[in-house]
Amino acid sequence: MVIVGVASFFFSAVFFKVVSEGNPLAIESIKCFLKRYGLVSVFILMFIAGTFIPLNSPVIIAYSAGFGLPIIHLVSVATIGATLGICTNYYLARFLGESFVRGRVPEDELEDLEDWWGRWGNIALLIFGLTPVLPFDLLALVCGLLRTEILHLIGISLLTRLIQFSAFALLGIEVCKLIGIT
Repeated sequence: MVIVGVASFFFSAVFFKVVSEGNPLAIESIKCFLKRYGLVSVFILMFIAGTFIPLNSPVIIAYSAGFGLPIIHLVSVATIGATLGICTNYYLARFLGESFVRGRVPEDELEDLEDWWGRWGNIALLIFGLTPVLPFDLLALVCGLLRTEILHLIGISLLTRLIQFSAFALLGIEVCKLIGIT
């Protein structure tokens, strides 16, 4: 599944390069935007991605790094933003309860997430956190619903987002160099 994410990023980067060939200002415009608003926009996007609103955070991180945002700042801001979004999910589920969660997560998926949590607990958080295509944000809803320890969720989210975002930032830099975007 990780390979699918990497492949989709690579092909989208190649597609972007081909489309922008006729307009060299497109790449420069994106670079200028990222230099001016990049870290703030990344924080906001990662916060949203940490909630139950689906965004492709690895691709956002990869492109942001590939277009020149400083990798340490990028990964730090993205990690904090995503973790705060995950905490938002946790507290929404904790205080608004089961009806709120059932309105956002399909019944069969909720049962699967509860089964994962029941069997694996914090190890499920690690697995979901390190695998880009697994719904860590939805598992946070289950954690809130089951009133699990928030400090475990925060610690695992920070660790796994840091690892995942670092890997995708490095990948983004290399892919953008490879296809000549940077």
